[in-house]
Amino acid sequence: MKSIVRLLASAALVLALLMGNVSPLIGQAVPVAEAAVSGPTDFAGIINYIKANGKLPANFLTKSQATSKGWVSSKCNLAAVAPGYSIGGDVFSNYEGLLPAKSGRTWREADAYYTSGCRNASRVLYSNDGLYYTTSDHYASFQKW
Repeated sequence: MKSIVRLLASAALVLALLMGNVSPLIGQAVPVAEAAVSGPTDFAGIINYIKANGKLPANFLTKSQATSKGWVSSKCNLAAVAPGYSIGGDVFSNYEGLLPAKSGRTWREADAYYTSGCRNASRVLYSNDGLYYTTSDHYASFQKW
């Protein structure tokens, strides 16, 4: 009798999986992988979007937002836990003073050209008063836009 019940339960589960819904069978929601988002990732695309909209495109997450989705920087797993997203929007402190400083100016950074794996060295730096810089060597040098 137990083997018949197991067989029927297995058949029902397989059928539900084929139909795309197992929730009624197991009594709880089944987690579904997040769909990949899209948006600009190149220097020009990111900067033009910020200029037109006053904010980063929707395909950017702050480090805190990414961490809440399961991102661990040392594991280089952003593409796995947040497909299509890049890191951006966090404050850039400009400790070295290589970017123009001014009272009240805040710099923020956004990864550029990220697709998957570990983050690369390319960043867009943008200020709250309309300045834009890029770096391809992880803050060793900057190019004004």
